Amino acid sequence: MGLLADRLPGFSSERLIYRPLMPDHATALQLITNDPSITNAISFLDYPFSLDDSQAFIKRMQSDHDRVFGGWMKTENQLVSVIGAHLQGPGRIEIGYWIGSALQGKGYGFEAAQALLGILNTACPDHSVFAECAPANGRSVQLLEKLGFVATGAAGVRPGRGVYTFARHG
Repeated sequence: MGLLADRLPGFSSERLIYRPLMPDHATALQLITNDPSITNAISFLDYPFSLDDSQAFIKRMQSDHDRVFGGWMKTENQLVSVIGAHLQGPGRIEIGYWIGSALQGKGYGFEAAQALLGILNTACPDHSVFAECAPANGRSVQLLEKLGFVATGAAGVRPGRGVYTFARHG
């Protein structure tokens, strides 16, 4: 197993439990991702997002450099969010996330990212954490800033994205 799989087995927050996405989660993943508001915001997702796309995404994310979790409601077996950590070179971890559109605006994105950042702070204290976000995606920019990310002014690897770096808190 890789660094992230070894150090990030799973975690929880107040309302959600985060488990690594597995092949049997493909239908639930497809249901929350097959939405143009999601796929238009995430450059590597296509619309429509089919069950085959979902299965391929899960398979692709099972690597030594990626650890992607589904955020499931504790009270029912409903997938709410996807959040991942991705090694991007020595000592650098990128996070990314999306929330099913029916559950956006209810604090799940903040809850998921805050929980992952807490785990990364403990599990990978020697790694810097960053995110890429389109400046036009105001809700995501606000979420990153609320979490303590700061825009660097640098262009992201993905077209139209800016880099936001996380200022760790001791």
